[in-house]
Amino acid sequence: MIKNSLLIFFFSIILSFTYAYARLEVVATEENGISHSDGLRFDSENNLFVANEKAHNILKITPQGEISVFADQNDGLVEPECIAIKDNILFVSDDATGTVFRFEAPHKGSVFLNRSNGILQPEGLAFDSKGNLFTADEERFCIFKITPDKQISVFADFTSGIITPEDLIFDNKGNLYVADDEAGAIFKFRADGSYTLLLDRSNGLIAAESISFDSKGNLFISDSGSNIVYKLSANSKLVPVLSPKDGLSRPEGIAFDNQDNLYISDNIKSRILKITKD
Repeated sequence: MIKNSLLIFFFSIILSFTYAYARLEVVATEENGISHSDGLRFDSENNLFVANEKAHNILKITPQGEISVFADQNDGLVEPECIAIKDNILFVSDDATGTVFRFEAPHKGSVFLNRSNGILQPEGLAFDSKGNLFTADEERFCIFKITPDKQISVFADFTSGIITPEDLIFDNKGNLYVADDEAGAIFKFRADGSYTLLLDRSNGLIAAESISFDSKGNLFISDSGSNIVYKLSANSKLVPVLSPKDGLSRPEGIAFDNQDNLYISDNIKSRILKITKD
């Protein structure tokens, strides 16, 4: 087991944001095995799973701060990117091999999808309420829908304006949100496939990397172009939550725990940050 992350809370910074978050903490660093981490997801027991791209593994961080390797190269991982969790089963996209893995337990995984299924470079993963898995394919410029019986179809493609879809998440009404870094955009897709361009570079985004909702349905966006994490306000304005002036270098994955604390993967500095709700 990797060193307990509670021992390496190197600093706490009181933030001066108008937003209702007050304390920034370092949860894990390179010393704990973080190496250019990407996607983040919490399971139902509030364990955080980290796609650790350059270390070729998935790390698990418990609510008590204990860190362990959940899956690694011995399980076939090369460059894990994003994570989705359904019934405490982990699905992991690996864009280097064009594979989506399925893990029922630590180091107990199997190939769920690969290039033989037509998927070339999987990125973001998300489940809808019916158990359908959606995966973004950066090389195919599209989003695939995979039913529980593994029927695969194209849900959305480049005709909607998608260029390099990075991250996916559903809201509580069943709408699918897509972060596209090359387009610098956030798309909102309804169940019937119709869509709205929610945000783009005209709103100040540069490279939309990851998206997440808090418990109140507020949308948060990490922008790896401006190196800012934003909250989308009620009047559709981008409100900075964390930026380079706070020491942020390159935000990638973001996720909320069950207490509405926001976790951020700071890729360049190889660390996981936590912004504690006030």
